[in-house]
Amino acid sequence: HSQHVLCIIGYATDANGVIYFEIRNNYKGWGKNNFSFAKADDFLFFTEQAAVMKLYRKYDHSNNP
Repeated sequence: HSQHVLCIIGYATDANGVIYFEIRNNYKGWGKNNFSFAKADDFLFFTEQAAVMKLYRKYDHSNNP
């Protein structure tokens, strides 16, 4: 297994009702500044393992680009 991580950080729905996940990738040079969008159905079809994390405190990312 590799050290490859994708993190869903948001989602959007287009005019046709198709849901897209906003994804952050840990690979450098991927997407635009390591971010991209993928159709939710496609992402879930190709996902082998998933974990859910719940944040218990609000994270201040104002100092993190």
